[in-house]
Amino acid sequence: MKQFKKRISLSVAVVATSVFLLPMQAIADSAPYDYGTKYQSVLNDSKLQAPDSSTVAIAQGDFAGAYNEYFYIPSSGNKWLTFQIGPDEKMRSELRQMENWYTGDTSYNKMIGEVLLLEKGTADEVTLMQIHDDANAAVDEGEDKINKPLVRIAWLEEQKETGASSKTYDSYFAIVKTGTCASSCSDYVKYKLADYSATEAVKFEIKVASNKLTIKVNGVAHEEFNNFDVSYWDGLPSYFKAGAYIQSDTSPDVEVQFSSLKYYD
Repeated sequence: MKQFKKRISLSVAVVATSVFLLPMQAIADSAPYDYGTKYQSVLNDSKLQAPDSSTVAIAQGDFAGAYNEYFYIPSSGNKWLTFQIGPDEKMRSELRQMENWYTGDTSYNKMIGEVLLLEKGTADEVTLMQIHDDANAAVDEGEDKINKPLVRIAWLEEQKETGASSKTYDSYFAIVKTGTCASSCSDYVKYKLADYSATEAVKFEIKVASNKLTIKVNGVAHEEFNNFDVSYWDGLPSYFKAGAYIQSDTSPDVEVQFSSLKYYD
C-alpha cells in the first residue's frame, strides 16, 4: 500500500522569484479551481472540511490557487479533482455545500458526480457522496436537528442488502435513512448500486424534489430509489457533501477522484 503523500502548496510569489523552484512546476499538484472552469461551479458553493468536520481547510470563496495534501489536481495520472485522506478512522476530506435547502422544495436539488475510488488501502467503508442535515442551522433557526445523513453513497468491502440473505462484496451502496431518529437506531435501508472498478469512474446522481428521492447510476434510476418517499425529512435544512470519508476501524490511506462534480438547483 502506498504511503499517504504530503503535498505543499507553492505560492505564486515564491515560484516567480526562485529559479530553483521553476522545474518543480511541471510536476507539482495544482489547485482544482484553476483547472479551467470544470470544477468552479461546485467550489463556488462549498467549503473544504479536512481532516475532520470541524476544520475548514479551505473556506468558501478561497479556492482560487488553493490546494493541499487533502485536495488537489494530481501532477500525473487522471487530472481529476482528488481527495486524499488517512490513516485514521473518521478522517475526511469533503466539500460541504454552503447553501441549505429542504427535501420538500418543489424545485429539485441535485448532485451529480463521476467518481473513482482510486486507492482504498485497508479500508472497509468509504463514503463518497451525501445528503446531510445542517444541525447548526437548525439550532440557529429553532428547527429540528438530528445531525445525520439522509443519504450516503459509499463503497463497502462487504454489506448485506436490505432483505437479502447473503452479503455483497466490493461494491457501491446507497444507504438511506428512513426516519429521523437522532440517537442509536437502525432506521436505514441499504441497496447495492454498482460493482467496484479500480479503473472506471461511476456516475452517481442524487436528486430530491417535493419529498421524492431518486438515485441514478450511469443515468439509470435505481429500482428501490426512484421517487422514494422522504417526507419524514421535510423541515430539516439539508446540503450535499462529496469527497472521501473513512468510516473503517482500520488505518487506511484513501484516494478518491471525481472526473466531474456539480450541484444543481
